[in-house]
Amino acid sequence: MVLRSTVGVVATALAVVVALGLVLQALLAGRADTVLAAGPWLLAGVWVMVLFLARPHVALDRDGARVVTVLRRHHLPWGAVRDATVRPHVRFQLRDGRRIASWDTSRHDADDSLGAAVTSWIDTHDGEPQTARSRWDTTALAGTAVVVVLCAVSVLA
Repeated sequence: MVLRSTVGVVATALAVVVALGLVLQALLAGRADTVLAAGPWLLAGVWVMVLFLARPHVALDRDGARVVTVLRRHHLPWGAVRDATVRPHVRFQLRDGRRIASWDTSRHDADDSLGAAVTSWIDTHDGEPQTARSRWDTTALAGTAVVVVLCAVSVLA
């Protein structure tokens, strides 16, 4: 089960359509210079929406949870989780004392059944020593670096 903000995905998709429409309009008007000057900034706006609204999610299965935030990825086997709270985001209390929180998942309709399933998975794996792993999301970092470079080039050109 993947929990993700539907509103965030829709808003990001609309932003992509608007940005592509603006670029297409400038190209059809013969204004390639406008596309080169403004294009990276449109891309930056869309990229920020992708990072903050569309990418963050929580994937849950019988083995554990995968939490994706703006620039981090967390793999949480159920044996590493002490407790989880589902309201409207998912917050995990790990056995090593850390807390990992997702962004808003906007799944208010499934909170009770989802909370029961998560509690059941945690109880099933209680006593199994497992370690949660967190790492920087290299794809998000590389995409951000590309956008920053393109914006810098547009300012310097």
